[in-house]
Amino acid sequence: MERETLKSRLGFILLSAGCAIGIGNVWKFPYIAGQGGGGAFVLFYLVFLVILGLPIMTMEFAVGRASRKSPVRAYQALEKPGQKWHIHGYLTLIGCYLLMMFYTTVAGWMLHYFYMTAIGQLSGLNAEQVAGKFTEMLASPSVMTFWMVFVVALDKVGKNYSGTTFPGGHVEPGETFKESVIREIYEETGLTIQNPRLTGIYHWMTGDIKNVGFLYKTSEYEGKLISSEEGKVYWISGEQFLKKPLAPGMEQVWQMMHDEDAQECLQTLTEAGIVSKIQ
Repeated sequence: MERETLKSRLGFILLSAGCAIGIGNVWKFPYIAGQGGGGAFVLFYLVFLVILGLPIMTMEFAVGRASRKSPVRAYQALEKPGQKWHIHGYLTLIGCYLLMMFYTTVAGWMLHYFYMTAIGQLSGLNAEQVAGKFTEMLASPSVMTFWMVFVVALDKVGKNYSGTTFPGGHVEPGETFKESVIREIYEETGLTIQNPRLTGIYHWMTGDIKNVGFLYKTSEYEGKLISSEEGKVYWISGEQFLKKPLAPGMEQVWQMMHDEDAQECLQTLTEAGIVSKIQ
């Protein structure tokens, strides 16, 4: 599966803002600022934000740009032999899971309150009665579980690229296409391949950006198949593969991988759906 990348500076700014401006900033910051002295509190908050937050953010950007990998793999790629920085990578992964547990729960609270507001359960209630509704929700594990699961399911449905696909990825600076294929296959499957052969070119449009993919295949490999954070990998026959729910374009990719006369595929999104042209 191809790793997603940011396509514009605006996307990067919005993503950074979304990571930096969490629920706590919107939910609790005004309350804490009021208790802590108003403007004086905000002034000291900004000072410590520059002293503590800016260096950490800069280091995160540096690690990300240098490795172009997830936190765990980033430290593994950048650390020198004998160093233990990869341990911090695992700690960041654990932290992300813990953070997601919190955010899915709180997002469920907000959806529950939105639902109660929409059906009029909060109409005419004073502040104490509204607070009582929150206490009732906390006392009902079934309600909290339902809305948390709804948040997770909503995120899953919102993915714009899903289905069975082949391992793949991007080209790092200084790599040839073959070198990137060998690296990506190892990172996503644990297999070390030899002599990959170019079998086709696959290109499509994402908005105004043209994407080009190069298809390689080989029968020479060594190692044990291991799934990674990119997804579950497994051996499957061609017949079984074509029966599975495939990611968009995978039928055409399969055709080019097995038909020597099919060397290039252009996919275009139209009002009638995806139109593929194979040559």
